[in-house]
Amino acid sequence: MHLWFRWFFWFTVFWVLLLILASHRVLQTLMVPSPGLETSSPSEYRSHTANFSWQAPVLASLFNEKPLAEYFQNISDLWRREQEQSFVGVIVFAKQQRLLCSIPKAGCTAARAFALRETLGVVLDPLDADEIHLIHPQGRANLTQLLHLQDEELLRVLSDPSWKFGALVRHPLTRLLSAYLDKVKAGRELERYPLKNRYPHSFERFVDYLEEAAKTMTPDLTPFDEHWRPQSGFCLFRMLPRTFFDCIGKVDEPESLRKFYVDMFGQAGLEWHESMRKRAQASGRNTLHSQSAASLLHKHVNERLAQRVRKLYAEDYERFGYDLWPPYYRKASATL
Repeated sequence: MHLWFRWFFWFTVFWVLLLILASHRVLQTLMVPSPGLETSSPSEYRSHTANFSWQAPVLASLFNEKPLAEYFQNISDLWRREQEQSFVGVIVFAKQQRLLCSIPKAGCTAARAFALRETLGVVLDPLDADEIHLIHPQGRANLTQLLHLQDEELLRVLSDPSWKFGALVRHPLTRLLSAYLDKVKAGRELERYPLKNRYPHSFERFVDYLEEAAKTMTPDLTPFDEHWRPQSGFCLFRMLPRTFFDCIGKVDEPESLRKFYVDMFGQAGLEWHESMRKRAQASGRNTLHSQSAASLLHKHVNERLAQRVRKLYAEDYERFGYDLWPPYYRKASATL
């Protein structure tokens, strides 16, 4: 009886192991990406921002040597959720084979006006006081966006060298001050989170409210209204390494912005940029909006407050290589 039991035990173990091995081979077969999809080596798309701990779950499948196609399948819900949280997500220029990510308070009005003109022939002037308010709803309703693509289409576009992916960013301090001046100071849009209809009587008080709310949420600050949500929370920045982006232009650095439009859109981009720049200068403005955060920085921000903003938006400062102060502000201060 004892001998029979031992024989039955090892017989069972043998078949269980055989079934496990067979299942593993089947799973490997199922996980092979569809034919025609790019399957670059993981070394080509490892993240350069893995030090942000909250990104670990998102980036985990990048580090297990699985193909790129499978990685996109794993993050499908994540990148779609990010795009859904944007009023206008990454814009698709199908004819020009371009992806353009415009972030609120980072040159987005001009970028979306350009996209409407180039892709749909809709001409709206971002320097016109009446037409500027039509650009964003028109863009949301009519522009083709990344959210409209299937996972396979997104992977194909990002893997095709004839397509370019570009994004516009801004120094976190001037972007935040611009959001305060444009959306909050006049007391018009206090329902935006996390204000909860409270009126911050100063930019410093506004930062107080943001810091207070940040203590109750994850470090990515995703619940923030998109006008002061970290720029890292747009454009798939947290899901794709820098090598996927052909152009990242800094809107508050003139040469960087000019180079962005030229590199992304050639002559059409150059003509658009030069036209907007000359017209803005002729009207005595440094920005397409009526108030320039750059020119008002010294009135609202001191060294201590600038340090607080850098701590709150540390991810943006590191990801986009910004110093405490914008470069033009440092130069102006040095001449005083």
